[in-house]
Amino acid sequence: MKTILKVVGVLIILIIAALFILPVIFKDDIVKLAKQETNKVVNAEVDFGDINLSLIKSFPDFFLSMEDLKVKGVGQFNDVTLAELGELDLVIDLMSVIKGETIQLKRIALVDANIHLKVMADGKANWDIAKSDSTATKEVEKEPTEEGAPFKMELQEISIVNANFVYQDLSMPMSMGMHGLNASITGDMSASETNLDALVTIDDTDFSFDGADYLNDARAELKAGLGMNLDEFKFTFLENTLRVNELPLAFDGWVAMPNDAIDMDITYAASETAFKEFLSMIPAEFSKDLEGVQTSGTLALDGYVKGTYIDSTYPAFALNLQVADGMFKYPDLPKSVTEININTKIESADGDLDHTIIDVSKFAFNMAGNPFSLTLYMSEPISDPFIRSSMQGKIIIDNVKDVIPLEEGDELAGIIDAKLNLEGRLSTLEREEYESFKATGDLEVSGLHYKSDSLDYPVDVDHAKMTFTPAFAELSDLNMKVGKSDFQAKGRLENFIGYALSDNAILHGQLDLNSQLMDINELAGIDPEEEESESKGGEGNGGNAENPEGSEEPMEALLLPKNIDFTTTADIKKLIYDDLTIENIGGSIVLNEEKLNMKNTKMDLLEGSMLMNGFYESTDSLRPTFDFAMDIDKFDVQKTSEKFVSIQQMAPIIKHSKGKYSTKLTIAGALDNGMNPIYDSFNGKGKLKTHSVKVEGFKPLKKVSKAIKYDKLDPLDVNDVNLTFNIVGGKVFVEPFDLKVDDSKVTISGYNSIDQTMYYTLDFEIPRKELGGEANSALDGLLSQAASKGVDVNVADNINIGVIVEGDVSDPKIKTDFSAAKENAKKAIEDQAKKMLEEKKKELERQAREEAEKKKKELEEKAKKELEKQKKEAQKKLEEEAKKKLKGLFK
Repeated sequence: MKTILKVVGVLIILIIAALFILPVIFKDDIVKLAKQETNKVVNAEVDFGDINLSLIKSFPDFFLSMEDLKVKGVGQFNDVTLAELGELDLVIDLMSVIKGETIQLKRIALVDANIHLKVMADGKANWDIAKSDSTATKEVEKEPTEEGAPFKMELQEISIVNANFVYQDLSMPMSMGMHGLNASITGDMSASETNLDALVTIDDTDFSFDGADYLNDARAELKAGLGMNLDEFKFTFLENTLRVNELPLAFDGWVAMPNDAIDMDITYAASETAFKEFLSMIPAEFSKDLEGVQTSGTLALDGYVKGTYIDSTYPAFALNLQVADGMFKYPDLPKSVTEININTKIESADGDLDHTIIDVSKFAFNMAGNPFSLTLYMSEPISDPFIRSSMQGKIIIDNVKDVIPLEEGDELAGIIDAKLNLEGRLSTLEREEYESFKATGDLEVSGLHYKSDSLDYPVDVDHAKMTFTPAFAELSDLNMKVGKSDFQAKGRLENFIGYALSDNAILHGQLDLNSQLMDINELAGIDPEEEESESKGGEGNGGNAENPEGSEEPMEALLLPKNIDFTTTADIKKLIYDDLTIENIGGSIVLNEEKLNMKNTKMDLLEGSMLMNGFYESTDSLRPTFDFAMDIDKFDVQKTSEKFVSIQQMAPIIKHSKGKYSTKLTIAGALDNGMNPIYDSFNGKGKLKTHSVKVEGFKPLKKVSKAIKYDKLDPLDVNDVNLTFNIVGGKVFVEPFDLKVDDSKVTISGYNSIDQTMYYTLDFEIPRKELGGEANSALDGLLSQAASKGVDVNVADNINIGVIVEGDVSDPKIKTDFSAAKENAKKAIEDQAKKMLEEKKKELERQAREEAEKKKKELEEKAKKELEKQKKEAQKKLEEEAKKKLKGLFK
């Protein structure tokens, strides 16, 4: 018996030890398998660090911890990280795991969590990451089995520690952010009906809708009891308090989601009626610390949301806000804001958004003795908005510092005088029946001065005046200075009321802008020296006007607004951007339907001048496009290389050049959503002329010089060269052009690509006296062979060499072709031999002629002598016969 007990004891010890040891032994395999299987079933990139399994930390329960969990989107969400958790902790009842029937998950904890939920304009959400299961239909059709008990989980607590939560919905558009979120939810979450207790605190909350900010850095705290019916998926508000800053709100009612629709019946109201609580809702940067502030007045705030929400069906809703005789005064300041009276009601009794009534019957206050009032009534905001509004008052800005404490160093001064009355329907403006719409008034600003340590520059408006009519708002005068930049402008806006009330109305405008100096660096908070130092380490990416990689935050595509037709005529004497100075900017810029057109825009920069026409368009927000024609006159080569990375990418030789150039260029292409060039989309053409350009230290030319033993290519003077080029798919194709190099000539053509590869042919015609090495040795054998055969050859002064340069710009391959030189030498030998043959033939012919002439003379002389002889013999014979005859006579 004792032996059996010992064996059983040992087994128990081994089992317990295994529970502690096996998770450690197989942890790496478990982590690897978990990552593989998770990524198989989701359309996202899931990764995590270590997994800790323990029975000690939560004994007798089972503790599972996952560290550095990250879920990153793919496709159109590749720039959004859905979730990033420092730690995910699970506490599980050990015996429930062993039994296997009901898993009792006691606690879930999210620590240092960052959650970013995003809905695109097309309605697609980044949390919809589950891959579709092609076998799902077949599985549903399978007959149910009775094997095994149902799998359940019993959750008792959820806690969130130090979380940040962001929700963006571009289809509405709206966004909400909660930072420093801590939450604890407890209760039996496995029961079909149960009550939960929740405590949620948020350090700061932001909420914006359709471009308007409704909450900014608001603190929030929720203490709530929640009744939960999972059979009906209905949640009922029990005793609860929501405090936003110092304003407490109480909720009653319920929310149910039995299907796709959301049913609700909720009422809410402020549980306290002191004006001070409402004052706390003003963002902190405007209200400062309210502790010790004297207040008076009453508050009434309530409303409801009742009905069904699904697709385009909305529940009825209302918000009522009243402030009566409100007042506040800071203890250390001499003046107060009094007579604060607000009466606002927003309601849609049936949930139809077009039946919404916005009625601000009173919004008034008196600041240090200067009264200001505003009213607004709007109905039928969707179909045909009717608006009735008035604004009247004079705000002496100097008084602001007497009623609201400013930060040390802040300065405020000036006067704003406003008087405006509007009344009528949008449709009358659309029909241009301006006499049926009332719009009168002026807005005038004088001597405005604002300076703050939080702003890098002071703002001064010497004078500005805008006059309102039903058809337009006219800016008759604007004279202002922002930091070192000055602006003088006048112009008008047409259909500004229609544009404000309708999503489809077009805002027309025209502005004449003049400036002696516009310092974009100061206005945008750019420090060129910082930009350059931060971006060092990537060649060519720092301290230039394109620097998308050099900034701490990635750039975003410049999105141009819809429904705006605006023309600006500019005359800017000097503009500074980054370390680039542009002078004498003139021309017109037209913004229309998400396209920015530049017409005959002139400017002086880079020691030259440019005339530019073309456009930038952001209709496709992920792939903005451009199409420009530029006429550039005598730009400095080196400064162009320093300021514009894209030129370096497309023409690497420019980085090793000095001098000036002129070009007429057309180029079109696209940018990505970070405003980075998509080079393979670039297409264009142009002509380029050089002015006293010298190229030095360009490796491809140095390697060519070494290959053909010709030392006049580095440095290389490129003077008065005219070349034609085409840009196709990000490659620059150069048509053949001739370049004079001392007494030599080279014909160049080819292309270079944005990936820093190149392919060029260089056809040289070089005097033989300037060459050595391979070029001449290629001829020596032929010449010596000819000489041995008695052929004296004089080769032409210039010889031809072909060179191919291809590969990476930093270390290209060089191929030389001396066949042309050899062919020329062979031809020279053949020509010399032919010449010698001709000369020999002529010599032989001459000798033959001389020999024939000689023989002819010899024959003639011989014939003459023979004739003389014959004559003498005949004479002698005649004399002898005559003597005989005379002798016969005298016998």
